[in-house]
Formats: sequence, C-alpha cells, structure tokens
Amino acid sequence: MESEASCAPVVPFQTTGTTGNRLACTYLEGLRVPGGVVGLLGGVIYRFNTRGNQVYVRASGGGALLAHSYVDASAPLGGTSVFFLADPTPRGVTWMLSFGLGAMLPAGPGYQLRFELRDNVLSLPRPRGPATDTGSIHLGRLPQPPIGSKVVHLPAFTVGLDVVLDRKRGHRY
Repeated sequence: MESEASCAPVVPFQTTGTTGNRLACTYLEGLRVPGGVVGLLGGVIYRFNTRGNQVYVRASGGGALLAHSYVDASAPLGGTSVFFLADPTPRGVTWMLSFGLGAMLPAGPGYQLRFELRDNVLSLPRPRGPATDTGSIHLGRLPQPPIGSKVVHLPAFTVGLDVVLDRKRGHRY
C-alpha cells in the first residue's frame, strides 16, 4: 500500500544563494512511497443458503501492522538528507475493519470457487498541518508536525479456490 508525498511550503522559499530546500521539495512532490499493511482480523460470515451456490456477507475487525511511517518526509541532497517532517513516535499498529459480499460456487467434490468484493477500512497517521517548530532545527531537532489520523477505504476483489474439509465420506479431510 503506497502513499504519495507532497511538499507545499508555508511561505515561498527565500531567494538566497542556496536552492537546496527548493530542490528537495521538488523531489518530494508526487513521490510514491512504497509501504505495507498486514491485518490481523477476526470476524463472522453469514451464508444466505448452505447448499449449491452460496451467497454470503462477511464482517471482520482487528489490528493492522504498518510497515513504515506515513508522516516522515525527507529528500536526498548531495550525500545527505533534508528532513521536512519527522515522526518522533511512529505508530506501528492501527485498527482495521473489513466488510465483504461474496459467492461460493461448487467446483467438484471437495472444491469451491469463491468471489468476493471487499471494503477494507483503516486509520492511517498523517500530518494535520505544517511543522512550525523549524526554529529548533539548528539544535539538531527535526521538524515535527501535528499528527492526526485519516480513515481510508481500500476496495478489493478476490478470487479463490477453496479446499473443503469435511468429515463426510468422499470429501477431503
């Protein structure tokens, strides 16, 4: 699950002899940052019928592990990095919900095809505003923005082949 970086200075860059901040900001604008989320969910499924073609709804919830910070923003510049935003306490865990509607179709003894349309909902940390504490950069502190959350929806369509484990004779177990 990638995110996209953006850089919008609060005030225009000063016209001085160095253009480092402007170059770093241009580098960040539109940069795609790879990332990932691993969900650890538990839930329920309701099947409208239990024989033949089965239509079902699914609801699940739990926690999700975030692979990286969604707040940090830095750009390489001449062998070093220019930090625009820093996340002093990156959040590695968040909540996640998943809602789905699907169908299971028999594909022979002990097998079934599954098609599901799912909406994954989770909360991601994000900057709520600019890092205004830039006066402490000369002391070695990185600029820290106010951090909030944004709820995102990630739709998904899945196709699966299920092996049905059943104790009845003639089925897989």
